[in-house]
Amino acid sequence: MMRRGFSLTEMLVLVAVFAAVLLVFAPVFSTLFNHIPRSYRVAQENTKLLDMLGRMRRDIEAASQVPQSFGEYKQDEKSLLIESAQGVIRYQLDDGRVLRYKVTDAQQQGSGNPMVWSVPNARIEWAVWKKDGRGYAVEVRTYIDYPVGRRSEKKLANSHVYFMGAFREAINQT
Repeated sequence: MMRRGFSLTEMLVLVAVFAAVLLVFAPVFSTLFNHIPRSYRVAQENTKLLDMLGRMRRDIEAASQVPQSFGEYKQDEKSLLIESAQGVIRYQLDDGRVLRYKVTDAQQQGSGNPMVWSVPNARIEWAVWKKDGRGYAVEVRTYIDYPVGRRSEKKLANSHVYFMGAFREAINQT
């Protein structure tokens, strides 16, 4: 005689096996639903940061000098001034954004609309390397400070050094 259905014992064994399998694969589900989207957001922000650094590198390589001030603008940890034949470029850190202004006159705020990179979790620091009182390179240190629960993690930390075109020309002449 054929029986139909499952016994209570068979159902309890099945539920126990299913619970054990879920317990084993819980880290995989956690990775899929938490870590992969977070990593994607970090990668997107790093791409924006690298785009900004590429633009800054081109500006510094075309620079004749890095002035300490220009009109009302002063160079500090939030503002970087780069002088070239086309005028002065001003990079400004502003609450999770990096703004690039082209300032052609010391009294002028900036010509046209600034370029803006939104990088809310990025930490950017720059320092001008000087010799005999003149800047010849800019070191830019970056990382992404990404919140994970109650703590934060440093992701993709980098340090870049960009030499000015005038400095490279002086080296090539010697």
